[in-house]
Amino acid sequence: MEKSLPVKDRNPAITYRDLEVSQAATWFAAEIYRVTRGLGHVSGTMLRDTLCRVADSVPLMIARGQAGRSARESFRAIASARVAIAELDAQLFVSEQAGEIPRAELNMLRQILRYIDCYCSTSCPTREEAGLGDAFGSMLAS
Repeated sequence: MEKSLPVKDRNPAITYRDLEVSQAATWFAAEIYRVTRGLGHVSGTMLRDTLCRVADSVPLMIARGQAGRSARESFRAIASARVAIAELDAQLFVSEQAGEIPRAELNMLRQILRYIDCYCSTSCPTREEAGLGDAFGSMLAS
């Protein structure tokens, strides 16, 4: 798996699309759209809109972080991604309490969100360390 490199050491041929965490964040955003598609009433619509808006921002911030021209610029973008991840986690908790999204779906979304957050914090750089193992690769492949 390719980690984001310090700005001066970056290979310009590596883009955000090459980063597994970017792929995971993009997949996560698509899953949020799929999982929330069936929410129809007013509170479900507001929850769906919030989840989709924030889920969309995570891969955008990761891309901005990878493309940053300075270490400071990259750090700010990744810090913004982590704020969005915290907001997503809180929204998933609200949806769990409201019974809006099935528990199995929530657990899967939380597992992927934990991986993305770990990667952005550099505290667990591999999916195995995030507790995902081989299951994650098959999710991305589907």
